Amino acid sequence: MGIVNFLNSPQIVAKFQKICGVEGLPDQMTADETDVTPGYMGEEQYEKYVKVRDTENYVLHGRYKNNNSVKTNDLQKEGVPPFSSDDSDSENGHSRGKLYKITPHKIRHKWVYFWFKFASFFGDEEFYLTCLPFLLWNVDTYLMRQTVIVWSISMYIGSVMKDIFQWQRPATPPVVRLDVDFAQEFSLPSTHAVAASSIPFTMAIVIVDRYQVPAEVAFGVATVWCLMTCGSRLYLGVHSLLDVVCGCLISLMVAMVILPFRIQIDWFIQTSPASPIVLLALCLAFSTILYPAPEIGNNTRGDAVKIIATTTGCLLGQWGNYFNGMTTTVAPPEELFPIFMPTLKCVASAILRFMIGVLTLVLVKTVVQTVTLKGVLAFFRLRKTDKHLPKVQVPYRFITYMTLGIIISWTVPILHTKFGLGRSGIYMEVL
Repeated sequence: MGIVNFLNSPQIVAKFQKICGVEGLPDQMTADETDVTPGYMGEEQYEKYVKVRDTENYVLHGRYKNNNSVKTNDLQKEGVPPFSSDDSDSENGHSRGKLYKITPHKIRHKWVYFWFKFASFFGDEEFYLTCLPFLLWNVDTYLMRQTVIVWSISMYIGSVMKDIFQWQRPATPPVVRLDVDFAQEFSLPSTHAVAASSIPFTMAIVIVDRYQVPAEVAFGVATVWCLMTCGSRLYLGVHSLLDVVCGCLISLMVAMVILPFRIQIDWFIQTSPASPIVLLALCLAFSTILYPAPEIGNNTRGDAVKIIATTTGCLLGQWGNYFNGMTTTVAPPEELFPIFMPTLKCVASAILRFMIGVLTLVLVKTVVQTVTLKGVLAFFRLRKTDKHLPKVQVPYRFITYMTLGIIISWTVPILHTKFGLGRSGIYMEVL
């Protein structure tokens, strides 16, 4: 347990933050001492308020001082963002348990802050719903399938482990918490680290095996991608080093089990008549009765449902393309595929395909989510405010995100073809 306690120590996170120029400030501050995360709130707005030491109250101070406590609602009425995050999912706004607050702090190197905030994006839902579809629409369908299979299994295991172990986030102090977006979820493992290791390294393995790309380049890019996203979890004070290491180990183990059989798995998913039955049964079972963790009441299980439902939808779309006769089985060449510098026309077409796809996803998600949520609430005779309940959250996310997966893999490529933007190889990348 010595190595576990060492890796889980908040002191490591605090030292890393200090090296990177993050300095925690005491709760009781004066306006001259206050410096906040750029882009979080304006200094003129923030300087009016100060947290009373050892309490959850804020008071006006300086020229605004009146010795009255300030409520979060009062702050929001004045256009000041709240000091805490009620939930890791902006869809429901439901709060459970302890509220986590941005730690008062100074940022000495603003460019480092922006770099790690950018790196953190590579573990967010917005990235998943843009990057992975981009691979399908503009790069290589085979590459997309291999990546999402390893990624979704790794993320599911990581989500389950969070709710089983229920480890808390690094203690503040000494850690300076700069992000509260996922504060209501447990800590071990870091699912950002899971994504940051499973996606780039799976892509690197498949690319090296399929294209004329030097292994040093592919794995070098993957390593930088992984390190900067994992580093963002320490910098933002939301994970320990142990969380990050465990997240990477999960991806490694899943990749070691799945990738040696990737061709057989991929062939079964696309060509077997039993594929949709198996996919739907596994997805539904692991989203509901076989979720091997206690019901916690946070969003970890809901996020896991999003991921496996989206992946299942994508794979179902690929199966549908094959059985509708849209895809053509083409034997892979004896030599690796060459890499060409894209022309201006190719770049423009890729941008248009991406824009059409994203706009379609936004429209479909808005409509399906609204209709499904209302239907589930009506079925259980619940109020709209009850959408955080697991019996509501799981089915409406399951339906919404599986629909998105099918749209990504089946509908959007058809739209591209209708607009004269279809990628020539998209229906030939069975193997």
